Amino acid sequence: MARGDGVDPLSRAAAEAADAADPLAPYRERFAGAEERIYLDGNSLGRLPVATRDRLAAQTAEWGELLVGGWPAWIDAPTRTGDLIAGGTNHEGLGPIQDGETLEMEIHGIGRFAVKVRDPLKRTWERGIYMGADSTHHEAVRRHRPQEADLLRPTETDPAPR
Repeated sequence: MARGDGVDPLSRAAAEAADAADPLAPYRERFAGAEERIYLDGNSLGRLPVATRDRLAAQTAEWGELLVGGWPAWIDAPTRTGDLIAGGTNHEGLGPIQDGETLEMEIHGIGRFAVKVRDPLKRTWERGIYMGADSTHHEAVRRHRPQEADLLRPTETDPAPR
């Protein structure tokens, strides 16, 4: 059945016109193999982003060049996981996720998930993320601006929060 413009909506011409008008079409080039075939797998991570492929190649090359000298750049990577999540959710005091903790998140429109952390080495890290001059987490400020830390500590004369 033809539309009001006389073009059959199931025709190749209609499909090409829809593709040409697709506002997401410019993003296609950001994914590996996007021009090769249609990819409709619901149980997949999806197409590999070109930026991810390039970043992994750069990291692999760096590893090969730096060897043990690369430790300063990656040795603390596990502790940054909590900081990344906390920074993205604006929970300044979360800090690194540690053994025995459960991280629960809800993404609107997608759902809830939980990750239970198990570290066989039972490592621990400092709490509190220092988020710059406006940081309010006492322990983080104490580590980064010790001269101001006592100004943030609640006192007995402070009014109770409402």
